Amino acid sequence: MNRAQDQRGVALLTTVVCSALFMLLGLSLTFSSLTEFKMSTEFAAREQALLIADAGFNLTQGILRGNNLSDLLSTVTQVDQYLNFPVPTERTALEYFDRNPLSPVEAIQIDFANPPTPIGTRMVNGLLTAPEGIPIGTGRYFARLSDNDDGDGDWLSDTDSVVILRVMGVHRASAAEGSVYGTTTQNAIAIIETTLRRDTTFNFEGGFTVYGPNLDVTYNGNTFDLDGRPHDLNGTLMAGTPQPGLTVLNNNPGMADAAFTANSAFSALAGMQYDNIVGETGDFGDEPSIMDKTDDIRTGSDPDAANIFDPNWLMSFVNRLSSIAHNNLPGGTYGGVTWGTPNRPEITFIDGNAILEENGTGAGLLVVNGTLNYNGAFTYTGMVFILGGEFTMSGANKTIIGGTFTANVMDNQDGTFSYGVPKIILNGNSNFLYSPQGIALAYSLLPMKVLNWRETTRELEPY
Repeated sequence: MNRAQDQRGVALLTTVVCSALFMLLGLSLTFSSLTEFKMSTEFAAREQALLIADAGFNLTQGILRGNNLSDLLSTVTQVDQYLNFPVPTERTALEYFDRNPLSPVEAIQIDFANPPTPIGTRMVNGLLTAPEGIPIGTGRYFARLSDNDDGDGDWLSDTDSVVILRVMGVHRASAAEGSVYGTTTQNAIAIIETTLRRDTTFNFEGGFTVYGPNLDVTYNGNTFDLDGRPHDLNGTLMAGTPQPGLTVLNNNPGMADAAFTANSAFSALAGMQYDNIVGETGDFGDEPSIMDKTDDIRTGSDPDAANIFDPNWLMSFVNRLSSIAHNNLPGGTYGGVTWGTPNRPEITFIDGNAILEENGTGAGLLVVNGTLNYNGAFTYTGMVFILGGEFTMSGANKTIIGGTFTANVMDNQDGTFSYGVPKIILNGNSNFLYSPQGIALAYSLLPMKVLNWRETTRELEPY
C-alpha cells in the first residue's frame, strides 16, 4: 500500500516537473519567436530604408548634371527643427555629422508626413531636397552635398570637381523599432555616402582644338576669329588667363607630337590673317596663337585629360552619350532649332553628317558623329565636337562661345578606331570664342563618376 502511494507520489512529482519544463520551453520558444519576429521586422524595415536611400541617390545624381558644384554647395536652405538633438563632441574627418542632410535622431523620431510644431529653424548648406524630404515608395529621402578636403579651406566652394553626397532614406517601420531606440515614433533609417568626381576629359583650355597627325585647313577671307582670351557666356571679354586661339594635339612623342599639325595650321595662313588667331603666346610667337599642348596634357595633373588621346575611349564614350542625350538625332539638315539655353543646357547628339542652316541657337554639349557644315546665323554656347573628319563654317554671324573639338576618327573595321587627318574650312564671319564658363556648362552635363560608396551606421558614426 505504502509502496503504491510512493509510486503515485513520484509520478505526480514527475508530471509536475515535466509540465513546468514544457511550460518553460513554451515560454522560451514564445520569447524566441517574438525576438526573431522583432529582429526580422527591424531588418526588413532597415532594408526598406536602404532601398529608399539608394533610389534617392540615383535620382539626386540628375540634379548635379548641368549645375555648378560651388553654387550647389553654397545654397542655403531654412529647415524646421523639431528636437534638441545632441551633436557629437568627437567627430571624424570632414565633420561627418555636418554632412548629414538632417539629424539621424530627428529622422528616427519625427513623422515627416505629419510633423509636430517645430521648436525653431536652422540653416543647412548644400541641401538638394526639400526640407521635409522627397516621398518615395514607403518613405522619403533627404540628400545633401558637401565639399571634400580640396585644400582651399572653403567648404562652400569646389576647386577639384570632387564632392561628397549623402542620402538618408527614412522608412516608417513597425512598433518593434521603437524598443530599440527608446522612442514612441519609429522610423527605420539608412544613410549612404558617395564621393563623386566630375569627368573633366572635355575641360579643354582653348577655344578651338584639333586632334590629328596633320591638318588640312583652309582660311578664307579675313573675318574669322579664333580667340583664346576668356569670354563670358555672352561672348564678352573677361579677366583671366588667355589660352591658345588654336590648340593642336597628337600623342606621338616619337614624331614630335603635333608639330606637323601646328606647322600646317600656320603655313596655311596669309600674313594678314595672323591676327585673327589670338590668345596665349604660341609656338610661332604672339600671333598667330597656335600651340601644341599635347605634352601639357600628358604630364598634367588632371587624370581625365589624357582620355582624349585614345580614339577607342572617345567612341565608347560617344556611344554611351547617345543614351543620355536630350536630343538624339540622325544625320541631316537642321535649321531654326533651339538646342538648350545657358540656363537649361542640353546634350545634343547627331549620329551622321549634319548641316546647320538658318537662324538657330543652342547651349550645352553638341556632338556630331560625322561631318558638320555650319551655315547660317547660328550661335552655340558650350562645347561642339565634330568627329567625322570635316568641319566647314560658312555664311555670316556664326559664333561658338566655349570650345570646339574636331578630329577625324576612323573606323578600322575590327572594333577599333584611329585618328586620321581632319579637314577644316573657315569662311565668312566665323567666330570661335574661348569661354571657360561655356566649357564648364558642357562637361557639367556628364554623369559624375562614383569614386567610392559606403553605408554609414550608428556603430561607425554614433549619434
